[in-house]
Amino acid sequence: MAKKLYVSFLWHMHQPYYRKSKNGTTLMPWVRLHGIKGYYDMPKLIENLSGIKVNFNIVPSLLEQITEYTNGKTDDYLRLSRIAAEDLTKRQQEFIINNFFQAYPETMINPYPRYRKLSDKNPQEFTTQDLLDLQVWFNLTWFGQWLKDNHPFIQEMLKKGRNFTEYEKQQILDLQINVLGEVKELYRALQQNKKIEISTTPFYHPILPLLINSDIARKCMSDAALPVPAFKYEEDARWHVAEAINYHYQTFNKKPRGVWPAEGAVSDAALKLLIENNLKWTASDEDILRHSLKEWDEDSLYQPYLYKSDDGEIALVFRNHGLSDLIGFVYQNWKTEDAVGDFINHLKNIKNIIKNDVGLVSIIMDGENAWEYYLRNGWDFLRLLYESIVKDDELQLTTINDYLEEYPPQKKLTSIYPGSWIYANYSTWIGDPIKNKAWKQLLKVREMTGEKKCEIPRNMYIAQGSDWFWWYGEPHTSVNDPLFDELFRSNLIETCEEIGVNPPCELNNSLYEEEKSEAEPSGIINPEINGKEDDYHEWLQGVSFKTVKGYGAMHRVSKIITNFTYGFDSNNLYLRWDYSGKEKLENLKLQVLFNVGGSNKTLEIDFGTGEGHLSDQTGKKYPLRQSKQWELAEILEIMVPLEYLDDNRFTTPLELRWMITGKEGTLEEWPYNKYLKLQKPRELFN
Repeated sequence: MAKKLYVSFLWHMHQPYYRKSKNGTTLMPWVRLHGIKGYYDMPKLIENLSGIKVNFNIVPSLLEQITEYTNGKTDDYLRLSRIAAEDLTKRQQEFIINNFFQAYPETMINPYPRYRKLSDKNPQEFTTQDLLDLQVWFNLTWFGQWLKDNHPFIQEMLKKGRNFTEYEKQQILDLQINVLGEVKELYRALQQNKKIEISTTPFYHPILPLLINSDIARKCMSDAALPVPAFKYEEDARWHVAEAINYHYQTFNKKPRGVWPAEGAVSDAALKLLIENNLKWTASDEDILRHSLKEWDEDSLYQPYLYKSDDGEIALVFRNHGLSDLIGFVYQNWKTEDAVGDFINHLKNIKNIIKNDVGLVSIIMDGENAWEYYLRNGWDFLRLLYESIVKDDELQLTTINDYLEEYPPQKKLTSIYPGSWIYANYSTWIGDPIKNKAWKQLLKVREMTGEKKCEIPRNMYIAQGSDWFWWYGEPHTSVNDPLFDELFRSNLIETCEEIGVNPPCELNNSLYEEEKSEAEPSGIINPEINGKEDDYHEWLQGVSFKTVKGYGAMHRVSKIITNFTYGFDSNNLYLRWDYSGKEKLENLKLQVLFNVGGSNKTLEIDFGTGEGHLSDQTGKKYPLRQSKQWELAEILEIMVPLEYLDDNRFTTPLELRWMITGKEGTLEEWPYNKYLKLQKPRELFN
């Protein structure tokens, strides 16, 4: 028998709960906008393809909010979109101009001339028609590729492009709600036709092991400072699991057999809880398996395992981290045929190393965010990928349950290493000072509910979701950080109000520390530009930032730049980048975009050729010479003469953002989708 590799894709569909229960306001639009994009496109793509077997993991908190939209609920962005442009107040106009460009520029703004022109326009110059067109474009660009290719009205609006009417805008917004109404039925039909398996996640996406006992983090983060006392509420974890199973059954008329624990976070206690609820399989990351096995070889990853405890057993599969990240972060900038060909080659290489006649490779990843960065919402890439696997005799698509029924696990695990898919630990959600502060507030309010001996309000369960802790502190951030903070605290406040106690006073204040971007250099610096830190003090009075913070809802484990620093003397701006390895930069390019009082200037350095210059909007170039004005060695240092940037030196506001690019496009960008305001040291004004 020829070897065959079974390929199982699991697309994880998730959004946190964005609604404030007290007033019914939904602060962010991402359920609605991803609902008409990835959540609709993904099942629609496979609807008419043959030979398809795919897993979709759909989180109850997402399903719950989709239902609320179809029942007439709205969100702040939709409410402002509904208002006639001529009736918008000044404050509403400012909100729309500041927030209705929240879309990835390369694929969702720049391809549409009118939308791109609006993004470049001075906010003070917006007319009523500009505002109306912006209301339309923000809502229009988020439609998925199937609708853009097949819906006549959407095609008509895309072709028209500008001078939209209020009637057309309302039609677009009504269509969004109608599309949301089709989403759940799409998945139900595909499951009935046995093209997909639908699994679930604990209801509001909590990190299950940390709910059971947050001290479990000590086993995988021995040096971390954890909150004291620990959060220990196994009964809450039990609620999330049981409620998810019940809600799944009500939605899809079938109980789930599998569960993707939020963020692939597992522990022995968490697995036993899943076993108690009669779930048949679960999954985590390959690094969890690597830490759990006494012996590891190249074949270990490509088979399921049976976890056995005194309470029963459950099957586990483990995601291939590298293949999942290729789709999530790399292929977006490749030609479709090249990307699919490369992926198929990886699968063939895996097939050749498996020792048995069959093997299973699991690709488990976010099901919606990656496609924003692909042309045509990833439609062409995914379609060709599916079709290429289906027609290959050595490869076969499968659902996890189908594979387990045909090829039950032959290897056993009696214990599991505690951790998640990120770094095989829980550091994304606990251990950082501000994350720990959030856990302490969560514990304080949860203890209040225990003292009242009442039914636990739903807001408490919502506050236990992983997303609030994801955005607090390192390593993630977004333009919506204040809103995530507000939602976390409001759920705790509403929990207190529901049980009849006064909320702790600290819940009235944001957990966020003061943004470091407001800090100014403590003095003048004058480092030698040689690519080395000759003396600790030469950059000490500059302003430094950890750039491992990821701007977005997806996490990329491997980062190139780890730290960025700037500072001034009376004649120059100094820039420094710390990185994880020089070889990662040698064939790449750096681009620094400056905003100098509204005028744009660009600094570019090609590390491969050694060429560098700064150019202005007229095309005039100022050369930057290697070994004199920039050097790449242990660190990257650049000296930019201030006369290149601004004749007025220190009186004009100066902002920047930078990007590292390669042949695949932009690899890293900081800050994401915004500029960093540079502060000058006060002594330069004296």
